[in-house]
Amino acid sequence: MKQGLFIVCIVSMILSSSITLAADIIPTDIYSEDTISEEIDYQQWHFYKIDVDKPSKLTIKLRKISDDADLYVSRSKIPTEEKFQCAPLKNGTSIETCRLTSHKPGIWYIGIYGKMEGDYQLGVKTVDLKMLSQISAF
Repeated sequence: MKQGLFIVCIVSMILSSSITLAADIIPTDIYSEDTISEEIDYQQWHFYKIDVDKPSKLTIKLRKISDDADLYVSRSKIPTEEKFQCAPLKNGTSIETCRLTSHKPGIWYIGIYGKMEGDYQLGVKTVDLKMLSQISAF
């Protein structure tokens, strides 16, 4: 009888700790035309979010990387190494770029993962799809 109770306690502890970790993630707001320069530690995540209020093209660039860091982007959810909509996953200090189309308003999440300790610069740009279609009509 005590074994069953002990196992339930472990499962409960695991579930409550993973819920706590998920609740601790508070992404930093980023806006179109913003550029952020940051330092990141080995195996650390930095998270950002951009609220896209109309159908748009998004361009998200990770550049000026002093050592290896990876870019991950996802709509509506914090990206992970397993779940994302864009992750160029280039080695070393190469520029990583995600170009995405947001057909409807929503929040896009950006994750930077430090494969090594270093510095990076993150840039975000959105362009209204209506403006693009008007420009291409000429």
